[in-house]
Formats: sequence, C-alpha cells, structure tokens
Amino acid sequence: MDNDNLDTIMGIAGVEYDQNSDQELEGLGQRIRQPFSVQQKGVIKKFTEQKKRQALLQSTASRGQRHMLAKVSSLDQQVQSDVAAGRCKFVLLDYYFRRAIVAGTNELIKASDIQKVGISNFDKNRVPAGINIDVTHIALAYAYSATSVTPAEVSYTNASDAETGGTSPLSIPAAIINGEVIIKVDGGEVVNLPVKKFFRDGLSVTASLDKNVNAVELSTPVLIPQNAMIEAIVKCADGIALPANYHFFEVRLIGEGIVPKS
Repeated sequence: MDNDNLDTIMGIAGVEYDQNSDQELEGLGQRIRQPFSVQQKGVIKKFTEQKKRQALLQSTASRGQRHMLAKVSSLDQQVQSDVAAGRCKFVLLDYYFRRAIVAGTNELIKASDIQKVGISNFDKNRVPAGINIDVTHIALAYAYSATSVTPAEVSYTNASDAETGGTSPLSIPAAIINGEVIIKVDGGEVVNLPVKKFFRDGLSVTASLDKNVNAVELSTPVLIPQNAMIEAIVKCADGIALPANYHFFEVRLIGEGIVPKS
C-alpha cells in the first residue's frame, strides 16, 4: 500500500496524524543545501509509512476496521480505487440466515435462496456487490416448534436450556449441541468449530458470550470480499436422531464493512 493510499484510509478511519515531522525531514535537505538521494527518500518514505501505521494501530478505529484497512490491497482493484478516492465509508454489518435442519449434514445457505426479512438478508449465497465485510464475530442460535415450519415463525436463542416455543424449557438436542459448524468463503474453510462453543450453558447465565453480543469473537477476523460465495454447514452428531418437532438454526456474521458512500 503506498503512502497516499495510507493517508486516504486513515482519513476514512478518522485517524489524525501530525505531518510536521515529515515536513521537517523534507526541509532538512534544503537546510543542508543538498537534496536527498533516491535511496534516502526511500528510507524517509518507509519511516513515514511506519509512523502512520503506528498511528492507525493506536487510534480509536475498531479491531475490524484496522484489520480491514491492513487488507485493502487484497480487495478488488475498483474497491482499492474507491478507497483511495475517498468514495467509501465504514459501517457495522450483521448478516444472518436461518433454516430448518434435520439429523445429519445441513447446508444452511444456498444459491437458490432469496433475500427475505426474517429468513435471510443475503441474496442467494453471495456477499452483495459493493459490500466488503470483515467478520469479527459469529453467532449461532437454535429454535424448535411443534407446528411452525418456516424459520421466520420461531424465536431463536443461544441458551442451551431456553424455552424456544413449546410449553416447557427444552434443552437443545444433543445431536445439534454436539455437532460442528463449518463456514467457507469461495470454497476455502475459514471456520470449523464445535456448535457448543457458541451456546451458553443455560438461560440463567446472563453474561453473554462476548461483550453483550451473544457471539464468539474470532481470534483473527475473516475478510469476505464482495461477490464472494458463502457456504455454511452444520453437522449434527453422527448417528444421533433429533426428537420430534421442527428444528431451526441461525447463523449471524457480524463485523465491519467498507461500502460506497451514498
């Protein structure tokens, strides 16, 4: 990433940087009446970039914003150009999809899906054009019903013993809580974790999993570029049946996004 581009993304992140030291360095060449050589200018440029990066890391920019800015060069060329021209902004993003599941392996988002409030804010199984999201947290939740057959008709929870639509508390079935969740981006696996990691032990446990978001914070954020294909799979425990009733599963991808300014 060049120095001009770094200046621009620092502006998007709202990071202030004192340019006086840079001007003093440039003025030094004039004071000694000898311009800096190409090699010396290269050293100054690297020094300046390092200071600016340090200012960015020490800024109030969020973890997701800092990670995304560090990865701008890996995004589409048009996105890089838009960032350099100041045509982008940061927004908070929370993408979700919900689906009925059965024992065995379940594909939670499909190419045939359409965006529908209460079921998914994804259109098909790809990140919308113009949206680049840096996923910092993932949340899972479960619901069941004896009568409802669509994901939008039930209430979801991440408490293992929560009431989710019946007449008495229901523990999340062992087949689900002892299963695994896998998330892929353009065919590459980015998450493969036990389902239990995302659920509280009980409804009485009031502390959320992470900073009152009821989500798990990823050790390293996952950058998902526009138009990337998302796959989400939940594997129930092998050979374990689900009890009667309809079972539903929710996945939320939470993080920061770089989007075009309106």
